[in-house]
Amino acid sequence: MIQPSDVVPLLIPDKVTYRYYLGMINFLNEDYAKSEQEFTLAFYNCHIDAQNNQQRILTYLIPLRILKGHLPSTELLQRFRILNELYAPFITAIRVGDVAAFDRALDQSERQLVDLNLWLTLEKARELCVRGLFRRVWVATDKSTRIPVSMFRSSLTISGIDASQDEAECLVANMIYKGFMRGYISHEKQMVVLAQTNTFPRLADPNKSEALKLLDAELAHDIRVPTDVAFTLQGRVFTV
Repeated sequence: MIQPSDVVPLLIPDKVTYRYYLGMINFLNEDYAKSEQEFTLAFYNCHIDAQNNQQRILTYLIPLRILKGHLPSTELLQRFRILNELYAPFITAIRVGDVAAFDRALDQSERQLVDLNLWLTLEKARELCVRGLFRRVWVATDKSTRIPVSMFRSSLTISGIDASQDEAECLVANMIYKGFMRGYISHEKQMVVLAQTNTFPRLADPNKSEALKLLDAELAHDIRVPTDVAFTLQGRVFTV
């Protein structure tokens, strides 16, 4: 029988390896919350000079954080050239709500993402791009609570997405259903009626652990609409 005194405590490098593989197992099982927690613990216990190990961890931690609405800082990506080349196109597309650019990035990086088991995860982040685009429509209309579905369709057209009126309505309905927007659709009037407050709720989980809060502060930024971005909608130019 094994006695407590016979158990040898794991060294920190062993803990990092253990947490990393726990994170991978949960990632492959699509238990993203647990996976994010394990990768975060692995990252914070990883030696500062172990750049290769940090890069392996961040390869999966970054897309998990993106799904929560946290984009990695420029300073972080500059420390890891390979990660910068992989994720920068997606991050730029999400920041400006450029759905077509996001789709191009998916196509161009498809082989690499498939090899890393990341394609499906990044494909899910496309919704953040759509959310960002629709939020800019809302801002461009002076945050109106009533916006025609046709305006959302126009924004998709501007972004390079050929969508019918029904497809645009379906995308808006999906945003509302998943909590990216608050409101409802008047199908008869083809009008989107938005909530007066908290129209586009924050994506971050308010119940996240202290470790994840530290990660937010150190490595990531919340998604916000960029300033001084010209936005053309139905012949009018807006700056948001």
